[in-house]
Amino acid sequence: MTARVFWFLPTAGDGRSIVGASHASSHRVEPAGFRPPTLRYLTEVAQAADRLDYREC
Repeated sequence: MTARVFWFLPTAGDGRSIVGASHASSHRVEPAGFRPPTLRYLTEVAQAADRLDYREC
């Protein structure tokens, strides 16, 4: 059986926590270590996925 691993571009920003920085929240609080979704960072994420040979399903 082949495992399917999905990845995404963190277009609302990224951090170690999945709570508190949601773009859907009216009380958005950026946690410690929050990374804003800059073009440079999104490019790094996409290139890392390419290097690790992730493919579209």
